[in-house]
Amino acid sequence: MFDVTKMRHSGPTLDLEYHLCPWDRPILGLESASISSLTLRKDEPHDDISGIGFLEGQGFRFIELNYHPRRNGLNDFRADRLVDFRKVSQEDEDGLVALARETFDFGRFHADPMIGARLGNMRYAAWMRNAFRAPHQSVLEFLFEGHRIGFAVVEAPSPTERFWSLIGLAASHRGRGLGRRIWNALLAYHCVEGVRSVSTSISSLNVPVLNLYAALGFRFPAPTVTLHWCPFGPLEVI
Repeated sequence: MFDVTKMRHSGPTLDLEYHLCPWDRPILGLESASISSLTLRKDEPHDDISGIGFLEGQGFRFIELNYHPRRNGLNDFRADRLVDFRKVSQEDEDGLVALARETFDFGRFHADPMIGARLGNMRYAAWMRNAFRAPHQSVLEFLFEGHRIGFAVVEAPSPTERFWSLIGLAASHRGRGLGRRIWNALLAYHCVEGVRSVSTSISSLNVPVLNLYAALGFRFPAPTVTLHWCPFGPLEVI
């Protein structure tokens, strides 16, 4: 369910590498695929702009930029006596799936009027449920004064690296200055584990979180571009 098989198409005008996304089929009700690389066959050097222009000419629509910030060195972060983290068990699954469904306002499904917020929320709920079955992922819950207020789906590319695949703070606890405290304490938690580098993925539409990561000292490589193509019209009435 979580492994992908990359496929390639080579034609007279382009080379295309892609994979199917079966995890989205229950949400969208149709087969979907993700393009991982595109190379145009033409005399002048290929660049990202020409590739994007080609896709837009085929009916793809720009949705967002996607940033991949990274923080190297976690010794500056300190634990918070009111914040704790716990690795969850299977019995926590339904509660965290419900929380993931209600937590996010931003994302490429939310931003695409052909898809919309309801299916976007379903995507995040499925993302959390799948995390309980993915052997390379673990789930942490955030506890503030003993109460669950958020979560992180975490991957470990190496013993000294962590990738936050999905991370969120419950909507009921936003606007209270908790975001920076929680993220700061989580980085301190990873430091105690011996982690030296943390990375994640953020939509350019989520400006408050982009500002949070910048304040925490994350560095931002050049973003990637998200485009969608859907030939069937809106997937539901919004």
